[in-house]
Amino acid sequence: PRPEHVWKHADEVLELALSPDGRWVATASKDRTARVWDIESGTAETPPLPHAEAVVGVQFHRDGRLLLTWSSQRTASG
Repeated sequence: PRPEHVWKHADEVLELALSPDGRWVATASKDRTARVWDIESGTAETPPLPHAEAVVGVQFHRDGRLLLTWSSQRTASG
């Protein structure tokens, strides 16, 4: 099957999450942004949500009104 919509990031998408009501999908990317997309139209619902590092996770709150995102963290050695 062919995808109906293509959700674009400047780099690899690492994770996605579907909203509880099935209206939106959130994507997390190595390009250091998270995005929220309308499932039906395929359009972005938000501007890119910037992070200092690659965004490695996204999750909608159970009420669907909040989005939790987290990015990778580098630790200093030594």
